[in-house]
Amino acid sequence: KDRRRISEEASKQASRCWRRRGPEEARSMAGRKKEKMRTAMDVINRFVWDVGETRQVIVGYYDRVVEAILEKPLASFSNWGHIENASMEALAVPQHRIVYFKFKGRIVWDKRSRLDEVFGS
Repeated sequence: KDRRRISEEASKQASRCWRRRGPEEARSMAGRKKEKMRTAMDVINRFVWDVGETRQVIVGYYDRVVEAILEKPLASFSNWGHIENASMEALAVPQHRIVYFKFKGRIVWDKRSRLDEVFGS
């Protein structure tokens, strides 16, 4: 019964989409996945190796202790990719906790809104 109800809801949504967009566009949109975003590590590597301006890059990351998003310069982090090797004094954050990157005061990569102006993906 649940499957039937779900498929009925899906067909209603598809028909609403068809009315707004037309049959060809509605068919092409069905089952389409979101475009894959580049990872935080890809963005870090781009800034470190290509731009070389790590002092102007701000990393917004979620801190579990404070339960808020904090900002620190990219240059203050250490051991990207090898957090287990970081010392107790080093600032190291798991990559999945990175929320956004700012460059020269402007957000250029944001996981929440899927914004990627670094690679354009």
